[in-house]
Amino acid sequence: MIGYSDGRRALPYLLVEDWDKRPLSAEATDPTSLLVSSALRGGLHLTAPSGDIEAAPAWQARYRDATLTVTTPALPDGPFLNPMPLTMPDGWCEAARAAGSVVLFVGDDLGLASYDDDPDVSKRVMPAAARGALAAGSIPYTEH
Repeated sequence: MIGYSDGRRALPYLLVEDWDKRPLSAEATDPTSLLVSSALRGGLHLTAPSGDIEAAPAWQARYRDATLTVTTPALPDGPFLNPMPLTMPDGWCEAARAAGSVVLFVGDDLGLASYDDDPDVSKRVMPAAARGALAAGSIPYTEH
């Protein structure tokens, strides 16, 4: 979870996969899932395979007492990710603290069920980006 490179440094990242992949409505022809659509509505950006990750300053990742919460005021009905207990890999919190931000990827078919510890996150996110099914942003990080 550390290792997404923005060309200058390795950044900590969070991968959020939509297991359900429900379209916005039964009539929807757009393949974008409800979770990805919510991320886009909340201010993350549709990411192309060769695109830069844009800042999404209204979002916030908060890690405190081994619990992660991700919020954005653009989704007022509650947090984007409900508080969940999560153990971060060695060095993740230190890298997030030093950078002051993390890269949040929200997509479908990221292959998290078959996670194989491959440090190259691009193998997971670029196929989703190519399908137009990846929202991403660099979001502020806090431990308070």
